[in-house]
Amino acid sequence: MTRIHVTNHLDWTKVFTLTNKRIIHIGSDAKSSDVHLDGVAGRQASLIEIRARNTPLIFGLTNLGTALIEIHTADRNSSSSETNSQKVLPGGYAQLRCGDAVLISGYRLVAEDDAGGGSLNSGGITSGKVGAGANCANGIASDVMQIVDFRLSGSVLRLDTPIDGILTIRNTGDKDNVNFKIELMPKPYCTLLDSIVPLAIGEQQPVRFKIQQARETPWREGERLIEVKVTAPSYRPKFTSHSCAIQVSPFYQHSVELSEVLS
Repeated sequence: MTRIHVTNHLDWTKVFTLTNKRIIHIGSDAKSSDVHLDGVAGRQASLIEIRARNTPLIFGLTNLGTALIEIHTADRNSSSSETNSQKVLPGGYAQLRCGDAVLISGYRLVAEDDAGGGSLNSGGITSGKVGAGANCANGIASDVMQIVDFRLSGSVLRLDTPIDGILTIRNTGDKDNVNFKIELMPKPYCTLLDSIVPLAIGEQQPVRFKIQQARETPWREGERLIEVKVTAPSYRPKFTSHSCAIQVSPFYQHSVELSEVLS
């Protein structure tokens, strides 16, 4: 269970308790927001829970509004109380851990995770911009495989405009010529365009993919989660995975029925 502690410059405080929510919506739209904040965009930001075995909870934050978002995190390599600041521009993406502070239009948000034993203060931010030629997010590494890059050409999926993507897999284990398997979900909206070759120790390979609407069963308007999972028979049962959110643009379907009128 995740809790989001919110304060503002007037010392107003509220705690939002969220159960079984992988995508947390933040904004001023009371109906669609899990964390309701006045004075920001209707859908200002989303937080995606990224959980992996034996790994502290990570959130993927996407800035969906027009306001600048900052993330403040303590320097994990220093004993001082100084913090590092990371700016997330509109359309941008960053990763953060529990205990990091998210600053949005005068609000300060801090997440806690009951499953992880409260606020966690280890790890750091991995950031990127969702857009042309920019990182969506760096992957969560296991000790034998890693998603070292994950890029999208855009963050909005339209009916006739697919999103192109690229991800890079690295063999960080101790076995040579490892055959990795990449699963992109959900199907049939995500399609791999390249085959991955066996990788030697330390080698990596970029793989292209495409996200597009399925005309038979198209996604409805809203936020959708794209997930990638990487496995390998040589390293089974270990795996690495990653999630990234996109927005699906609305579209309209029309039909015309013609009938003959006899005079």
